[in-house]
Amino acid sequence: MARNLFLILMLSMSGCFTSLDKKAERATYEAVSPRYACYIENDRGLIDLEKRVYLRTLYTWGLRLKVPEPELTYLIKLIKKYEVGGHNGSG
Repeated sequence: MARNLFLILMLSMSGCFTSLDKKAERATYEAVSPRYACYIENDRGLIDLEKRVYLRTLYTWGLRLKVPEPELTYLIKLIKKYEVGGHNGSG
């Protein structure tokens, strides 16, 4: 049992996904990413540093899924908006 669990963990960490897994992951990304980016941008409880970190997490998730760069443009713009000295100066 532990050996099988270890194998599953190693395969998932190495990016060995089936075609169906990739489609499911991409669908999840497409459903979650825009809404989460909007939430991050509008959460007044987050400082710029936190916003940058969370937005970069969405961006790198998109990169791992090989989302075309034009589809990631909105995240790049948001990340730049929260660079030091950008939006509210708290980063």
